[in-house]
Amino acid sequence: MIEKKEINEKNKKLTTLNKSLEKEIEIKTNQLIENMFTDTLTKLPNREKLLNDLKNNYVAVINIKDFTEINDFYGLEEGDKLLKEFGKFLNTIHPTYKLAADEYAIFAKTPAELKKISNKIIEQLD
Repeated sequence: MIEKKEINEKNKKLTTLNKSLEKEIEIKTNQLIENMFTDTLTKLPNREKLLNDLKNNYVAVINIKDFTEINDFYGLEEGDKLLKEFGKFLNTIHPTYKLAADEYAIFAKTPAELKKISNKIIEQLD
């Protein structure tokens, strides 16, 4: 017959194991959520995050004109470096989201605020 002491020890082990598994599930869930909302190349919030955050806001999409020519001439590695650096640049001006390929998005509460942000980006690029 199993003694009460053995049952209590096994119960403690199961409780500890359960807490450990719960913590691991929490960590993995947070990692999945982060991966779902983050662009792997630039580490900026991605399109899914933008759509999630977009409620009641105005958005501007920024596209690097003829970016495929940059990739064709300098190669994909240099193109990726440019995408990362451009994303960092935009993010210093205003929180930026990475969309597909060479597209980024910014959003604001009002059209006037969005225009102000856009003008600041243009000024910095000149």
